[in-house]
Amino acid sequence: EEAVALARAYGVGLDDWQADIVRGILRESGGSWSATQAGLVVGRQNGKGQIILAIELFGMLVLREQVLHTAHAVKTSSDAFRRLWHVIQAHDDLARQVRRHSQAIGAEFIELDNGARIAFSTRSASTGRGLAVDRLVVDEAEDLPAPEVGALAPVTFSRPKAQSLYF
Repeated sequence: EEAVALARAYGVGLDDWQADIVRGILRESGGSWSATQAGLVVGRQNGKGQIILAIELFGMLVLREQVLHTAHAVKTSSDAFRRLWHVIQAHDDLARQVRRHSQAIGAEFIELDNGARIAFSTRSASTGRGLAVDRLVVDEAEDLPAPEVGALAPVTFSRPKAQSLYF
């Protein structure tokens, strides 16, 4: 519920069904996530981006997570970065928390003073190698070849409360 309230407070509009998805993904059980992996299938341009934005915002601001957001195409990955960056820049209290960031296409990231970090990248057979993250967000998961799954899957293995999300 806190993630939904936070998103709405920062202007991230969520329909009721989207808020329900956010609540379900972030449901806890026994000190961990109810699901270490979750997926969502919706038609194009039907609101999954708002769900992802709400989860990533909460992950960075409240949970202080290390997040890797991947997409099949550079344009999609860059669009996701710009949406999050726009929310942060539109609110002085959020903008002041940014320690470092990069807007270089294909190498976008945001790092906050609280240690949270989100990196945006396209997928390949080597994406994620050597990384450890709390939350893996796989956008455009309908186009996810086995070598990319093999490269991404281990990025959450070493984190005690990690979650992989496939959209």
